[in-house]
Amino acid sequence: MAESRRPSEEHYAKHYPAVMRCAGLSASKKRFDRDIRTIFGSYWIARDQLTIAEYREILERCAKGQAIVREALRSLEPIYGEIKFAAHLLDIAQEDRKRLIALYFPLRARTRHKSKRIAPYRSLDAMMAKRDRAINFLKDNPDLLAQLVGRQRRDYRKDNETALVVEPALDLLKTIGFRQSPKQTRKAFFDALFDLIGIDQKKRPKHQRIDVIASNRRVVPKRQSK
Repeated sequence: MAESRRPSEEHYAKHYPAVMRCAGLSASKKRFDRDIRTIFGSYWIARDQLTIAEYREILERCAKGQAIVREALRSLEPIYGEIKFAAHLLDIAQEDRKRLIALYFPLRARTRHKSKRIAPYRSLDAMMAKRDRAINFLKDNPDLLAQLVGRQRRDYRKDNETALVVEPALDLLKTIGFRQSPKQTRKAFFDALFDLIGIDQKKRPKHQRIDVIASNRRVVPKRQSK
């Protein structure tokens, strides 16, 4: 089966009236138009992304490996100059390497005598430190990570179809005052929306699941006793 591709503007224009009609709208509304377009775009930007939980597991592994990598880099500090020089030797013919190495030894001796390294990787160190700080920051702030990739708070394990389509669409239906009736059902709306977005049949959340999500969102949390 061929991989799904983002639907064309012609496809969008063809299917959008059905989405509007199933939402109970007889004419275009600015916010509804904008939010449906946002849902469409957000899904196709992030449809193949991992869940937040999976990203957190990877961030955890990276964070654990940082200490090992940093210790290894600290151990290599005495030969940072040699490492940088070796990088230049990679693309040089074998017969020219001996001549360049011979030139390197006197230079190394002079700089070492002055207690200096040859071109240390200070910029690389700073770049890695900045990256590692960001990894730890996102690892410790999953809600922020969710926001940055277009997810709702605490939807760490939800699939993209639920997090990026079903939940924001339910919010939108609530905003426009959608009410189910025999002629206007939530099922028809989501069928039309899934067709518009171009979600594969196998990836579409079941309507029973959508009903459960909608019911849970209507439950008002009990107030905790003081």
